[in-house]
Amino acid sequence: MTKGMTPEKVDVRHPDKLYIDGKWVEAKSGRFLTLISPDTEGVVGEVAEAGKEDMDLAVAAARKAFDEGPWPRMSPPQRQDILTRMTEILRRREPEIGAAWTAQTGGLESIAPAFMAGGTGAFAASTSLGKTYPFVEHVKSDFVEAAILTREPVGVVAAIAPWNGPYVLMTNKIGYALIAGCTVVMKPAPETPLEAYIIAEAAEEAGLPP
Repeated sequence: MTKGMTPEKVDVRHPDKLYIDGKWVEAKSGRFLTLISPDTEGVVGEVAEAGKEDMDLAVAAARKAFDEGPWPRMSPPQRQDILTRMTEILRRREPEIGAAWTAQTGGLESIAPAFMAGGTGAFAASTSLGKTYPFVEHVKSDFVEAAILTREPVGVVAAIAPWNGPYVLMTNKIGYALIAGCTVVMKPAPETPLEAYIIAEAAEEAGLPP
């Protein structure tokens, strides 16, 4: 079997690699995850498996991106503009995400469209806060003439999603983190990694910095 493959109707470009620091790289572990269909018990895909060294590299890249990169230093509306492009890409790929979900979990094809639309909708709702949420507020103070309350990103977010709702649960986690200006390491369940691959591809296409 060729190393790195995806189910029918799922076009992940680099299933044999990991997305770290804005680049698709080979896993240091040298291992692969085999994806088994609960329906047929047959192999439907195979993707790179991250090991401890790979995770350390991902965390270090996310920390560097937070400390030195542009993302936390952009204004929330600037981040929202990029994340809106990412939303549009994800919406375009919803049929593919649904096919991935059905293949990996055995979920019904008939309800996949609604589930995937819900995941994209959650991402859109959270990232839309970039232009409405009061990240900076002028507040009253008994001690000074002008007091400002500023809400700032706090660091790297570890987004861990279980297997049963991998897309909607992951988009709910990363949407709020990204619009706030945090950097993110995604850790999908080993049974359902394909959604995270598609999210990473969407981020890359939308122009998120490494």
